[in-house]
Amino acid sequence: MSTARFETTMDYAHHRADMRIVCQCGRTINVPFADVLKLFGGLPQAITRLKCKRCFKRGEVKVSPVPTVRR
Repeated sequence: MSTARFETTMDYAHHRADMRIVCQCGRTINVPFADVLKLFGGLPQAITRLKCKRCFKRGEVKVSPVPTVRR
């Protein structure tokens, strides 16, 4: 993947990158790039709203892009 910055949901959509969300408790989920814009209006606001289904903490996650292979 390039050195593109992923600071907004539009960045994820533009690069067609899935979003990996990792909670501090270790729970990891991947959000397909097609769902990123549907689920999150804006990335900074989304991070503070996210609530882990394992530990129930809110806003304590790391978000990173997952490169997708296109043929």
